[in-house]
Amino acid sequence: MTQEEEPKQSLISSKFAWRLAFAVGIIFLATVIINLAGRYFSSSILMVGHTSSTERYNIVIGNNTLSIPANTIRFADQRRSGAAQGINLYMSWPEFQGYQETTQKAFNSVGEQSKLIFIDIAQNGNQGDMSSRFDPIYRNFLEGSPQPAPDGLVQYKMSPQSTYKNEVIYVEGVTKEMPFTIKCLVPNNQLESSTGCQRDINLGNGLSVTYRYSEQMIAHWRDIEQSVINAINTTIQK
Repeated sequence: MTQEEEPKQSLISSKFAWRLAFAVGIIFLATVIINLAGRYFSSSILMVGHTSSTERYNIVIGNNTLSIPANTIRFADQRRSGAAQGINLYMSWPEFQGYQETTQKAFNSVGEQSKLIFIDIAQNGNQGDMSSRFDPIYRNFLEGSPQPAPDGLVQYKMSPQSTYKNEVIYVEGVTKEMPFTIKCLVPNNQLESSTGCQRDINLGNGLSVTYRYSEQMIAHWRDIEQSVINAINTTIQK
């Protein structure tokens, strides 16, 4: 190698090193940006549909005016005052409150461990509630003997020949005219059990209130029922 070639080779090596360092820097910067963007968009995705606002909206359903906080209203397009055919709410258990940043995990959970209670309110059309339907309707489709269930309930399987074949029914294990009654889906997968149990009751001036929750929470049926009644009655404007 001649003395003239040495500086040239050294210069090339230096340029290559700078280019390499620059490329590494760009890759590092891009990685940081992607990571930050991922966190931002992940948070945004989790927030979709939720609001922590407690602003109240006056929703008119039939002859009822309900004052409902925004963070308990499930869908963004329903967060407005005025007449509506119905309203969809959701609350966390056991707090029985609407969405808050501190309960974000609960509001984004699915599956059998979900602790959300979903409440749908509509006009009832003068129909009886689930308890009133037990004797004249559901009793005709019970299958087998009652099985013990939590906190004073018994569980029945439903006839496989009926329209309730994929359900079980829990009934208050006491003799009364209208026992507590709730139906639960027999889950085919983990997601189905998140809101697998459903019950409807009549409140206010002709309101039908349907609420749903995971079968894993059935032991709390008394407290959940009372919490739903108290929450809805509180929203009804006299």
